[in-house]
Amino acid sequence: MKKSVILILAGCIIITAGVACLVYTTDREGPVIQIDETTDLTYTEGQNKEELLRGVTAIDKKDGDVSDTLMVESIVPALSGNKATVTFVAVDKHNNVTKYQCEINYQGAAGADTEAPPEDQNTDTEAKDTAEETPETGEETPEAQETGGAPESQAPSADETEAAISQLPEGSPAFRLTEHQITLKKGTKFNYMDYIREITDDKDSREDLYRKIRVSGEVKTSQAGTYEVSYSVTDSDGHQSNVEKLQVTVE
Repeated sequence: MKKSVILILAGCIIITAGVACLVYTTDREGPVIQIDETTDLTYTEGQNKEELLRGVTAIDKKDGDVSDTLMVESIVPALSGNKATVTFVAVDKHNNVTKYQCEINYQGAAGADTEAPPEDQNTDTEAKDTAEETPETGEETPEAQETGGAPESQAPSADETEAAISQLPEGSPAFRLTEHQITLKKGTKFNYMDYIREITDDKDSREDLYRKIRVSGEVKTSQAGTYEVSYSVTDSDGHQSNVEKLQVTVE
């Protein structure tokens, strides 16, 4: 009887040790993506994305060099127009995926205009022209004194966004923000692109659409008030998206 118990206990110990060893040796870490410091990462619109992989490596602890799995997932131009965020992806033999993002130099196509605005800059040309035609009186209007910016209006809801998208002609891009109302503390940095959730189209890629974003509205985080920013995009077929609006309150 004692011998049987001892054998059973020994078997349990062996099984437990085997399971522990299996768990310990299971590869759960993805490869490490590294970029040679001497590599000048510059992307020109229309260039083959694979050229950005020069000087980029992916090394896995167990599988070694898996640089042959590297690919460029996306290139998203910044609002400045001369920088972009590139996302590299690599995978090891156990399907552990690693993504690595970094900022690179970006050059648009020759003659192309940068349609997205720098941070804290007004890109609404019509509004700017109107302001230049208005004589300076040295006094703010009551509306400007109250809000510190654009007249306050009701920000659209997510349901209203979906309703607007459903009314678009077939093939039009759909524009969605992460939220429609935000509150910032005075002096906080405001980045227009931080509030874009997604832009989808039946033909154009996300990267192509991002280069064609139009933003209208001014946010002065140095001045308390309520501001409104409008977002839209036009695809390569000339179809315009719904207009998304973000209400920004600086206090």
